[in-house]
Amino acid sequence: MVRKRGKNWKKRSREIREKEQECAKCEEEYPPSELETHHRTYFPGDWTVPDWALEPLCHDCHREVHNAFSETPGKRSNFFEQKLAQC
Repeated sequence: MVRKRGKNWKKRSREIREKEQECAKCEEEYPPSELETHHRTYFPGDWTVPDWALEPLCHDCHREVHNAFSETPGKRSNFFEQKLAQC
């Protein structure tokens, strides 16, 4: 497990992208440098993220996933913040 944006985040993110080398959504192969590490879920009050909650996505799929939760396409969603506030 790794703490989101903690000192080990860049290393862990790179490991996830290098291990898979394909987008988890469209299943296209990409060099690790062209993939982004997506958090499938967050844990309220604890930013420690287990490996199963991380997945490599290409830029287009990553944007599509985030736009699915956003009222304004192209802007980052506050979906998770809203859900956490309801807890």
